[in-house]
Amino acid sequence: MSQPSRPDRALSAIDVLRFACAAMVVGYHYGFAFPLTPPRPLAGVVAAPVNGLWFGWVGVELFFVISGYVILGTAERRDTRQFVRARVLRLVPAVWICATTTALLLLTVPGVDIGSVAHGWVDAVAFVPIGVQIDGSYWTLAIEIVFYGLVATVIALRRNDRWVWRAVLYLGAISLDYWMMQAAFADNPAFPTRARMLTLLPHGVFFALGAVLYRLSTKSWSWQLAGFSLALAWGCCFEIVVRATTVARDYQLTIGPYLPIAVFLAGVVVVALAVRLQPAMARTVPSRHAARIGMATYPLYLVHQAAGAVVIAWLTAAGTPYCLASMVVGALSLGFALWCAAIPEPWLRERLTRVRLLRVPAPGRSRIAFLRGG
Repeated sequence: MSQPSRPDRALSAIDVLRFACAAMVVGYHYGFAFPLTPPRPLAGVVAAPVNGLWFGWVGVELFFVISGYVILGTAERRDTRQFVRARVLRLVPAVWICATTTALLLLTVPGVDIGSVAHGWVDAVAFVPIGVQIDGSYWTLAIEIVFYGLVATVIALRRNDRWVWRAVLYLGAISLDYWMMQAAFADNPAFPTRARMLTLLPHGVFFALGAVLYRLSTKSWSWQLAGFSLALAWGCCFEIVVRATTVARDYQLTIGPYLPIAVFLAGVVVVALAVRLQPAMARTVPSRHAARIGMATYPLYLVHQAAGAVVIAWLTAAGTPYCLASMVVGALSLGFALWCAAIPEPWLRERLTRVRLLRVPAPGRSRIAFLRGG
């Protein structure tokens, strides 16, 4: 089967999907989770949940698929130092800016534990995987970093693209086996603990699925690999079933997993067809706009939850209805994210390149431009 050639421009479908994932997570928190389990800044605020937004957490699972897709391509073009440098310059500026913004806003909450906020801020800017979290959304960072560490280690040991690919395949197979064991022997599978998440057992299937989709869309096609992608997709869907069951139990709801599974699979199709969709996307969405919202996705995800709760609390205290306040803060969060990606992130990134360990020359421009910064 013929394969589409690698594009010379950004893959707009990936950028737009990233934004859609972040929007789903924001909608889930503001429209569903906050009204049912208000965070401390919103204590005493009464709001009705929007039940149609309960599935928005599945955007995180799609983030992991996108990460696997992007990282495999990144690893193919860089040695260990270049790979680590790219990851540091991509992650650190947004985390430092968003964690600091969140900490400053949390300090305005009456009765807040200053020590706890300070501890959470230090853990965030130092990328401590287990500890006090300044924002509930940061749990995914630790999982991403473990995955990056695995890839960097394989590059360092072998310096061979094929070994990175094999390592990701093994990760996917082990993670798939984990979920198969859960399906076969656990009467009521529980959502994994933080410590277990750091082993990549629960989420390895997502990273591996993204990597397989990258391979299928840019390398040689094989029915064996396509079949393995279906097996990985089953593992991903089973994780979504477990998480949906956990959400239903925690919020005492009668809901099934079919909607988040359908949304997830639709996103997977977009990832799989991203290369083929590029000509049509380029005609409908200007590449610069798609790239801009794609780069803003990361700070939007990092800043919306705890900081957003504080600002929503300010607005509701001033008499603004919760629904309107949450929509206003959603727009403010997006505006902040666009500003962050356009101004302070590049400024801080440029200064980080002056650090001795980060002075490794950047690799030549990748033919797949969507890998920039990602």
